[in-house]
Amino acid sequence: SEPAVDDAPPHYPPIAPERVVLTETLHRIANDADTRARFSADRKGFASCIDLTEDERQALVKMDEAAFAALGIHPFVPFMARLHLERE
Repeated sequence: SEPAVDDAPPHYPPIAPERVVLTETLHRIANDADTRARFSADRKGFASCIDLTEDERQALVKMDEAAFAALGIHPFVPFMARLHLERE
């Protein structure tokens, strides 16, 4: 038999592989206390040292989850970064 056509939209939007540097940065913020401390102390300075586009840099400085989603970042990654930042 023919396989059923699944027209349901995916739970998460597609992720952009070209955003790997931003994704890795968010992952480090979420999982490394020293990185998190550097980010918290000077968000703009921290972001300026990373090879990011201007849109990526602004989203990172603001920790703008809507902007991250629009850039194609998996929602779980910035969520975990924000969660750990808020806990400290």
